[in-house]
Amino acid sequence: MQALIKNILDGMMFSSTSHDAWVELEQWYDQADVTRIFQVQRDLHFIFENNLSVTDYFTKIKKLWDEYNDITIIPHCSCGMECASLKVVHKMINN
Repeated sequence: MQALIKNILDGMMFSSTSHDAWVELEQWYDQADVTRIFQVQRDLHFIFENNLSVTDYFTKIKKLWDEYNDITIIPHCSCGMECASLKVVHKMINN
């Protein structure tokens, strides 16, 4: 508990078990930053080469795509190809 930020600690103070505390931590940190996702999508949409070299331009795009992949949560399901989660993933990838 000493390593937690105070406002997170205040929300976990009444967890009755360590499992409950872990679940709360997971919920706290597992939320995607919707604002940042929007910003990265916007940056990708409006990126221009301008005076950048091809290498610098590619690196800039790759960094944005890597960040986007890191901050988006892709649902996972093992029930097969007709799964609603899989359809959402395909829609996310194709947009």
